[in-house]
Amino acid sequence: MVSALAATVGYTAVSTLGLLYNLDEHSSHQAGQLHFSPVWISSVGPKEAEAARAAAAFFIGQCLKNQFAAVALLNWGCSVVALWAMVTKEMFLGQLSVGESAHLTERLVRFVMIKAVFVSAVVGSPEPAELAMWLAWCSVVAYMKGFVGLARDRSQGLMASPSATAGDHLRTLALLCLILAFDLSWVAACASAFPTASVGQLFLWLHDTALIFIEAGQTLASYAVHVADHCRAARAERCGEELAAWEGRGAFLYQVDVLGDITAQALTLAHLAHIWCRAGFTFSLLDLV
Repeated sequence: MVSALAATVGYTAVSTLGLLYNLDEHSSHQAGQLHFSPVWISSVGPKEAEAARAAAAFFIGQCLKNQFAAVALLNWGCSVVALWAMVTKEMFLGQLSVGESAHLTERLVRFVMIKAVFVSAVVGSPEPAELAMWLAWCSVVAYMKGFVGLARDRSQGLMASPSATAGDHLRTLALLCLILAFDLSWVAACASAFPTASVGQLFLWLHDTALIFIEAGQTLASYAVHVADHCRAARAERCGEELAAWEGRGAFLYQVDVLGDITAQALTLAHLAHIWCRAGFTFSLLDLV
């Protein structure tokens, strides 16, 4: 039986061939000049970043002139994101539990609903190139939000399970560190790719990355306390001493969670107020969300 990962790899390859087939020679050359790595974008100078933006704009513009090429581009983008997610899941998480799958589905459905209303409220009727940019951005953010939530669910299960191995913990920690690094590099890439953007525009783009950083930080703090407890227990066992309970453990974790939640809610409130000001003080579907 063909695995889901193998099927995704095959579908992505077919999508790539379909996209290249629908491009002319000059557009294919421009596609070869594109750089999709946020680390690369954040590390180069303004001239290189401007050249990359120009190549991306030309490439997307050429695709959107052709109806079949536009469909092929959208199909290729979806297949790449799916492949990326499948590889990440297989490397760091393996088989998801029923609860993890349910939570992931709930998060993604809510994210899609909110972003659909957000784009319609903020952008209105975007141009095809602008819509493609927003779809690409939302896809990356959805990837990070989905996996930071999965890492949090998995870490809570591992910390409560006495049969969890060190390898399980290390893989989850590695996923959290990867999401944090990618999140920070994406922020740097956004600032580098749009140097003339206003603070309000950057706040619209980077609100979700701030929430991802907070959630990953909360999970890492819980892991740090768990590792500290494990080290104390191992040291007490080696010395033949009785392990003294850390009275402030629960209070510390509670304060970390409360501080993170308050910060996230304050950022969300400011984000919604900012959107409300940009869209005008009128009641709309955005207010219900």
